[in-house]
Amino acid sequence: MEFSSTNAEDPFLSMDFAGPLDTPPEHTQVSVDNVEREDVVVRDEDFYYENAIFLVEGSLFKVPRMHFIQESEILREMFLLPPPDSSVIDGLTDEQPLRLDHIFKEDFRQLLRVFYPQNLRREPDLNLEQWTSVLKLADMWDMDNVRELSISKMTPLLESKPAHQIALARRFHVDEWLLPAFKRLVYRNDPVDELDADELGMRSALKVAAIRETFKSGYYQEWNLDSGRGEIPWGASEDTLTDRLREKFGQIFNQL
Repeated sequence: MEFSSTNAEDPFLSMDFAGPLDTPPEHTQVSVDNVEREDVVVRDEDFYYENAIFLVEGSLFKVPRMHFIQESEILREMFLLPPPDSSVIDGLTDEQPLRLDHIFKEDFRQLLRVFYPQNLRREPDLNLEQWTSVLKLADMWDMDNVRELSISKMTPLLESKPAHQIALARRFHVDEWLLPAFKRLVYRNDPVDELDADELGMRSALKVAAIRETFKSGYYQEWNLDSGRGEIPWGASEDTLTDRLREKFGQIFNQL
């Protein structure tokens, strides 16, 4: 195939393109004398990312450090702190990475999945355990936005696991989980068992069991000094249950 032009003064347009496009004929020369060159090359203020190399449990991770700086004041100070004179900065080479001691590799990997999704068409598809890893690091490094995202994703996944939700709420200071989870634990048909005790601790499990005894069979059993014990329909006892939980568990509910 041959392309031609009526503009005989332009050698490029009259070239023979019979060969591959990326290997022009040897006799063809394209002049670039008339191409303007920029005297100053600058880095774009928005889209010039610096990478960081992390060492976590024997594995190296090389990723843009942008999200770590944006989301965590703790890590931002670490990255932006000027290094001592004549010292090599950690995190620039495989030989001298930024070590993250006491961090699990799988936890860190899940956080990176949130920061750098491999599929732009959908959000990261993480399960409850993986989102817990993200919440763990977000709580550790004061990443408020990541923490809120983790909580919103985990809440529906914990709907059928009230004891586990309470344990996570205590561990990561998610106060808004506590009261709904305790109520579901009281409401459910299954009794408090050993797994619940493992999650809550024995004392808390016994307190929940005691509250359940007064709310069993769909009725709240209330002792009336004048007429003896009376039964109040379950739907009318929401406030009473909240008060009982506050009474039994004290300080953790006083601020809710």
